[in-house]
Amino acid sequence: MVHLFRTGIVISVLFLLLVTTADLQAQVVEEWVAIYNGAVNAEDAATDVATDAAGNVYVTGYTATLPLSPWNFDYCTIKYDTTGAVVWSATYNGPISGADLAQAIYVDAGDNVYVTGYSEGLIAGGPVTLDYATVKYDPNGVQMWVARYNGPGNQADIANDITVDMTGNVYVTGLSWNQMAEDYATVKYDPTGAQLWVARYDGPGMSSDEAQTVAVNQNFEVFVTGWSLGLGTSFDYATIAYDPMGIQLWVNRYNGPANSGDGATDLVLDENSNVYVTGWSQGTGTQEDFATIAYNVTGGTIWTNRWNNVGYEDVGNAIEVDHDGNVYVTGYTSYAPYPMENFDYATIQYSATGAQNWVNIFDGPMSAEDKAQDIEVDDYGNSYVTGWATAQDSSKDYCTLKYDFSGGQQWVMFYNDPLNGDDLAQAISLSPEGKVHVTGWIYGFAAASLDWATVRYSPTVMVWLDPISPPIQIPASGGSYDYRIYVHNVAATTTTCDIWCDILKPNGTLSVPVLGPVNVTLAAGFTGNRYRTQNIPSAAPPGDYAHNAYSGTYGGQIWDQDHFPWEKLTDDSGGEVVGDWASYGESFDAWTLDPRLGSWPSATVLTGVSPNPFNPTTTITFDLQVAANVTLNVFDISGRNVGAQHAVPTSGSGTTPTTGFYPPGSHAITFDGSNLSSGIYFYRLEAGEYSAVGKMVLLK
Repeated sequence: MVHLFRTGIVISVLFLLLVTTADLQAQVVEEWVAIYNGAVNAEDAATDVATDAAGNVYVTGYTATLPLSPWNFDYCTIKYDTTGAVVWSATYNGPISGADLAQAIYVDAGDNVYVTGYSEGLIAGGPVTLDYATVKYDPNGVQMWVARYNGPGNQADIANDITVDMTGNVYVTGLSWNQMAEDYATVKYDPTGAQLWVARYDGPGMSSDEAQTVAVNQNFEVFVTGWSLGLGTSFDYATIAYDPMGIQLWVNRYNGPANSGDGATDLVLDENSNVYVTGWSQGTGTQEDFATIAYNVTGGTIWTNRWNNVGYEDVGNAIEVDHDGNVYVTGYTSYAPYPMENFDYATIQYSATGAQNWVNIFDGPMSAEDKAQDIEVDDYGNSYVTGWATAQDSSKDYCTLKYDFSGGQQWVMFYNDPLNGDDLAQAISLSPEGKVHVTGWIYGFAAASLDWATVRYSPTVMVWLDPISPPIQIPASGGSYDYRIYVHNVAATTTTCDIWCDILKPNGTLSVPVLGPVNVTLAAGFTGNRYRTQNIPSAAPPGDYAHNAYSGTYGGQIWDQDHFPWEKLTDDSGGEVVGDWASYGESFDAWTLDPRLGSWPSATVLTGVSPNPFNPTTTITFDLQVAANVTLNVFDISGRNVGAQHAVPTSGSGTTPTTGFYPPGSHAITFDGSNLSSGIYFYRLEAGEYSAVGKMVLLK
């Protein structure tokens, strides 16, 4: 399982109102599906997924190399671009062309890709072994190195997880046989693939020990967890910390109340290097329960929280933590004893102190086998869960859900393969702009075969903010800042929604909305933006703020959101005192085109506004490659059009001073503010379908 570090500063809470099924489905769309069927049309399965900063998607797993063979597989790793097209595909075939199965993937900040798993090897004159095999690819998919690890037992060594630190050192963990049984084995490689150290752990039972996941903090300390046989306690959680040299700092074992089987499945670190572990633990008369534990960086237990639903099997599979220390766990719960189990998703949020905030149970369409496998959390405390649910025809489909910060279900999406077979999602990742990526394996296009399918979900209407001239600092007397707000309708149909903005104050409470709600109807694929100015009053207290934008149903569902930070200073740098939270600028009655999505026509270019600030005149210049009707409008901060009587073109003709048919070439329009008061003005230059908007400041 891959845990990518994400940054963010704002958690906004939306109180969920009455929501219909149509509301749940309206806010998300399936953007694309990428299916991979290997060369021999046999068994192919994806095991993990990661996303880079640009939104490209990386999937790893294995692909069959011989039809109908149970032991001939290669690692397979694919990079998809943001449209779902394959950028590159790479395979790894071990030294004896046997079973090579990738288990986990990591993508670093430079878009280098790291994959680990297990691969058959051969000891000279000895038996076939299973070894750790870790592969690094460059951003173009070129293999940079392969590092193999064969443990002292010359038997089975299976890597389960991988992570990479900020300097490019690589950490792999899993199980490795000694002469008698399995141990934890954690290996550190340098950026060139050279092995730096191996740390093995053999529990007090001196028998079966298997590490499941690994994480590294900013001090290069390494943390692993899994399960380990104790003395008279059956299996226990065993969580271990190592220093940067691989020396064990501490080990903390957890034996549940039944003194029976306990197994940790996942681990995550918060920004203070507190360690959070989840899994399953036998309760007293309750079978397996969720058991989630928080440790501090020195191994001391901060809190332990167990969750039992109705007394049957409850298994935690994955864990995440947000920037406020809230912990999110997902897995599955049963409502009947074996063999009559009826499994549902179970997702829990705990506070930073371990208090249970909410539990959400999801029962699929057939009230049969529904099992959550993985979870991600975004910067706003929304949680995304994936796994599989039993469909009405009794087959299994990918099932992915989103919950808001307060646990309200925002949407659920199913994916059913083209042949209507069993589809089992294994892993989930988020892109920085809020796209959701799910991968796993599906019943494929050939009889009795598996393929893998990667699905991308997107908010139906995306919204994002672009502050002008950050970082933004407002003096104590108040002031204003400028920004653009963008929207994009991802759907293939016209979509109606609300757009609104608010500001989060330093004390964490929302002000009254500063923009909207504005109800908009957007054509399929539409992208637009608006240039706005936001006043900040002198009465606003000093501190760190966030300007938030939302799409969705105002007072109901948030489909997408974005924010940028700004600061109110304690000292005053002078200037006019501002008294309100007014927001002004372009209205939403028409939309400009979005240059960041490549939709500016090449026929028109705005070349500049000079001088700016000005007194009393300024000149707006532009180039036309083809003849066009040109319109200039200038507005004051109240939205009043002041351009018709104050702007004069230096070329062209028309019925008004600011509207006319301009030939190809360079042109200029002069704006004269002699009869206007000092202040902020906005211009809009339109030429055919081209539109450019900007701000001018008149200083007298």
